[in-house]
Amino acid sequence: MSKVLNSWGNELKVAAASDVDLGAFESLNTIAMNILAGAAARQDKNVLGIVPVLKEAIASEHIGDIVSRSMGILVKDSDILTTKNHAIVRRFYKQWAYSQIAKPLYPLALPTENGPAAATKYRAAVLSIVSNCAFNVYEADVEPLLRLLITTLGDRNSVSSQQLTAALEVLVEILANEPDALKSHLKAIIGGAVGVYEESLSSAQSNLKRDPSRTSARKLVLQALAAIPKKFEDRHLLSHSLKLQRVLSQACGDPAREVRQVARLARANWANIK
Repeated sequence: MSKVLNSWGNELKVAAASDVDLGAFESLNTIAMNILAGAAARQDKNVLGIVPVLKEAIASEHIGDIVSRSMGILVKDSDILTTKNHAIVRRFYKQWAYSQIAKPLYPLALPTENGPAAATKYRAAVLSIVSNCAFNVYEADVEPLLRLLITTLGDRNSVSSQQLTAALEVLVEILANEPDALKSHLKAIIGGAVGVYEESLSSAQSNLKRDPSRTSARKLVLQALAAIPKKFEDRHLLSHSLKLQRVLSQACGDPAREVRQVARLARANWANIK
């Protein structure tokens, strides 16, 4: 396994520094990430040797987008990585992988600490991993994670729909498990979420072909907005109520049925704010 990981590390270094065929690299990267996932599940310490190479690859202009969005494979639930298939899966391997791989990327994911393009890729990598973990894996880092979520929701023109969806999935989890952490960030979170919804809706209305990722993003936005009135006192929400009533009334006419259902619930919850 050590030789395999070292070989992949060398491949990453070469690919990061050259103009490779991205289609071929993406296929190879997917295979390698699944091999790494098996090593991470065993908490194989050889994985640690490739972490610095992964950091460099994520920031690469050539392959960074591919590597960053594939990082979630390392902790994603898999039918292959089970005891039924004789795989060795340590009990707390996701915590281990998160701590060793995702957590060190937090400072790099902030625009103030890095160039904007590289920071965007590091945020994508963090969110790809975190969105595939249970809340208890990252609960100690909710505050720095919220900064990444707010930046992602506010930087909609620079991020993919996959990254926005991951950010919204994590936001919904935090709302369900530790809503008080969001109290001082409500304005930024609500504003960013509404922006995601409105831009996604505009895209859906101008495009005859339905995009499942955008539909998912709109649904997640409304799930978050529906949860907020249940988690905070009215005094924290009054300044947002009128705007959201208008947005949610519009959302009740969303092109997607599953989105309309959540919109009706969200509108009912915000109607009770007084």
